[in-house]
Amino acid sequence: MSRLFPFNMATVLFVDVGYSHATAFTTVFREHSMRVLACESSTECCGRRVDEELSQLVYEKLTSQGIDVMKESQRWRAEVILQCEACKKLFTPDGLDACEIKVQHQDDDIIVLISREEFESRCKDMVRALLQLCSACLEKSPETSIVLLEGSSARLLFIRDAIQELLSKQSSKVVMK
Repeated sequence: MSRLFPFNMATVLFVDVGYSHATAFTTVFREHSMRVLACESSTECCGRRVDEELSQLVYEKLTSQGIDVMKESQRWRAEVILQCEACKKLFTPDGLDACEIKVQHQDDDIIVLISREEFESRCKDMVRALLQLCSACLEKSPETSIVLLEGSSARLLFIRDAIQELLSKQSSKVVMK
């Protein structure tokens, strides 16, 4: 415990944005013990929902270009989803503000441009649900001093920024990792 927490006491908010659900919980670490103070979980704010929002946005853009996505093969749709997954990884703190998704349709390459702003806008309800989980935990343990984020969707800048903004309202001494 001394390497992660170089002090005798800390209250930590763990936020895990998993694929099928998100969990937030606060834990108090003392010199030789730990105690969970609060735990909240939801399926409304998970990695699967992030993936669905991005793929739906891409499908809508393809439909606007005259492609009937639902008439395409399952393999074709799976390839589009793989492209979305690669695109999502670019919207991290050190990533890009826009992503091009290249889709092969019949004999043409179609480029779908997704901006970080569009993607964030599509995920705002999911982020709101995640912040509710965090708020519920923070209300039960306002002395939280460290936040640890877990899960690939937790790397998305808009999720990190939303949690940081929530924490700045709570205390200016919170460290996010």
